[in-house]
Amino acid sequence: MSPPTLTDRLSSRWSEPGGLREVWLVAYPLIISTSLWSVLMLVDRMFLFWYDKSAMAAALPAGMLHWTSLGFFFGTAGYVNSFVAQYHGAKRPDRISAIVAQGGWFSIASIPFFLAMIPLAPLVFAASMEPNPADPLEARKVYEAEVVYFQTLAWGGGAMVLATAVSSFFTGLGKTALVMWVNVLVVGVNIALDYFLIFGVNGWFAWGAAGAGVATSVSHWFKAFVLIGLLFLPMDGVRYPWLSNWKPDRALFMRLLRYGAPSGLQFFIEGLALSVIVLLIGLAGPTALAATTMAFNVNAIAFIPMIGISIAVSTLVGQNLGENKPEIAARATWNSLIWAVAITLVFAFGYLVFPDLFMIGHKFGADPEDFAEVRDLTVILLRFVALFCLFDALNIVLIGALKGAGDTKFILLAAVVMTVGGMAGGLIGGAFVGTSIYWWWWFLTLWILVQCVVHFLRFLGGKWRTMRVIESEFLPSEDGGEKPVLAPVADGPARLEEDDLPASAAP
Repeated sequence: MSPPTLTDRLSSRWSEPGGLREVWLVAYPLIISTSLWSVLMLVDRMFLFWYDKSAMAAALPAGMLHWTSLGFFFGTAGYVNSFVAQYHGAKRPDRISAIVAQGGWFSIASIPFFLAMIPLAPLVFAASMEPNPADPLEARKVYEAEVVYFQTLAWGGGAMVLATAVSSFFTGLGKTALVMWVNVLVVGVNIALDYFLIFGVNGWFAWGAAGAGVATSVSHWFKAFVLIGLLFLPMDGVRYPWLSNWKPDRALFMRLLRYGAPSGLQFFIEGLALSVIVLLIGLAGPTALAATTMAFNVNAIAFIPMIGISIAVSTLVGQNLGENKPEIAARATWNSLIWAVAITLVFAFGYLVFPDLFMIGHKFGADPEDFAEVRDLTVILLRFVALFCLFDALNIVLIGALKGAGDTKFILLAAVVMTVGGMAGGLIGGAFVGTSIYWWWWFLTLWILVQCVVHFLRFLGGKWRTMRVIESEFLPSEDGGEKPVLAPVADGPARLEEDDLPASAAP
C-alpha cells in the first residue's frame, strides 16, 4: 500500500473529526460576532475622536476599567459554555437547562456590584487630572469624560454578564450562527444609538462620552432580552425544560463557581494589570494616551476574532471530552491554532506595511493637527502590535482549550504569578526610565510572550485530557455495584468528592 500523498493528508486534516473544516464551521460565526464588537469599539471611539480628542483619550482607560470590573463576572458566566458543551457531549439536556439557569442567577446577582461602582468613579479617575499640569483644562476634560463614560457603561454591566451566560447555551451546543445574527442586530442598534447620542440631532442629546456609554448599555440589555426569548425555540428538535429547571440549584451553582470563578478571576487580574499599564502610559500625556487608544483599537481588529476561535475551541474540547474523546479534542485545538496563526499573520503584515489603512476611519472627521500628532506615534506602536499579536492569538486559543477541559485553577495560578511578578518588574524598570510609553509597550510584548509559552507547555503536558467539569454517569465499582465519581476520564476513574454525590448517596 502506497503512503498517503500530501493531497491525502491535507484532505484528511480538513475533513476528519476535529479537523480544519469542523473548527471553521464552529468558529467563523464567532469570529464574525466578535469582529462586529471590535468594529463597534472602533466606531465608538472614532465617533468620540470626531467629537473631541479628550473624549477618545478618556475612552480607553474608562473602558478598560469597566472591563476590569466586568472581568470576574464575565469570565464566570462565560464558563457556562464549557458546562453546556460537556453536557451536550454526554447527552444530558436536562443538565444543560439547569446550568444555564444557574448562570442567569449568577448574572442577576452581579447587578448591584456594577451599580455600586457608579458613585466611586470620580474618586477612581481623580489621578487622571495630574499627568498634564501644563494644560490643566485638557486634563480636566479627560477626567470628566472618563467619569461619565464609566458611569454610563456601569448601567449595562449586569446585562452584559446575563447575555454572556445565555449566549453560552447556544455556543456550547455549537449553534454559533444564531449568536452571530443576534450580534449583527445588536451592533447595528448600538452604532445607530452611538451616532444619535454622541452628536445629537437638531440640538437634542449630543452627550459625547456619556452618549457612547448609554448606547452601549441599552444595547447590552436589548441583547440579553433577545437571547432569553430565543431560549424557548427548540434546538435540533429538542425543547429544553426551562420552566422546570429555572430555580436555583445550590450544588450545581457551586460547581459553576468552582470551575468558573478561577476563569473569572483570571479575567479580572489580567484586566486590572492592563488597566494599570494604560493609566501609567497616560502619565506621558494625552497624546501618548490617545495614540495608545488608537493602537489598541486597531489591534482589536485582530485580537477580538481570536476570542471567537477561543470560544469555538472551548466548545469543541468540551463536547469531545463529554463524549470521552480526548484525541479529537486535541486535534481540534491544533487546528484552531492553525486558523489563529493564519488570520493573525495577515493582520500583522498589514500593521507593518499599511498602517494608515487601519487609521483611515480615525482620520476622517478629526482635526488635522490632532490626528497628525497622534498618527505618527501610533505608527510606531503598531510595530509592537505586529510583534505581539501572533503570541497573543496563540495564548488566547490555548487558554480556550484548557478552559474547555476544566483546567481553570492552573490558568488562575499562572495569571497570578505572571501578573504579580511581571508588574513588579515593570514598575521597577519604569522607575528608571520614567514615563516612557515605549517601556510599557516593550513590557506588554514580553508579558504576552511569557504567557503564551507557559500555556503552550501546559497544553503539551496533557493533564487536561483527563479533566471534566460535569458530574459523571455512575461507573462500576470494585464490588460490582455503582458509585458516583467526579467525571469519566480516559485513563481511569477520577477522584471521588463528597459534594459530587447526589443527595441520596451522600453520607
